[in-house]
Amino acid sequence: MSNWSPTPAAAPRQPEAAGAPESNLERLLRYWFATGLLGVCLVPPLRGSSEWIGWWPLWLVGMPLAAWWGAPGFRLRPPRGRLSAAGTATGP
Repeated sequence: MSNWSPTPAAAPRQPEAAGAPESNLERLLRYWFATGLLGVCLVPPLRGSSEWIGWWPLWLVGMPLAAWWGAPGFRLRPPRGRLSAAGTATGP
């Protein structure tokens, strides 16, 4: 009998998420990435930068891609208790 098991890198991060339907966040990020990539490829002014927002390809392609990559592994947990005015957690 073999005691082989896959490494954490080969196993999915969240076993229950392997067959889960995509979330609205993932759909939005995928759409933003695809639209930004098409925009950068097809519209020359979007390859530059602006004084207000910075380098356009970073915000149209790079940041959505990084967020899309990181979104499935970093789910937000629901809050356990309420924060008081002093900033400390109260409740169970």
